[in-house]
Amino acid sequence: KYLFCSPTELDAFAFGHLYTILTTELPEIDVASIVRRYSNLIDFCQRIERDFYKGRDEELFGSGNH
Repeated sequence: KYLFCSPTELDAFAFGHLYTILTTELPEIDVASIVRRYSNLIDFCQRIERDFYKGRDEELFGSGNH
């Protein structure tokens, strides 16, 4: 579920970087398409969003961003 048995600072660090990669358009480099090949990373980001960001007005990692 998380990188270790419970959420840690490392999970927050990984989520922050993956979220940025998946939601930011970079010129000439499509790093997001590489990350999207790994369903476990997508699942990890969706799990963090669901567990810690539910109840927000909009999804941080919505279906249109991945």
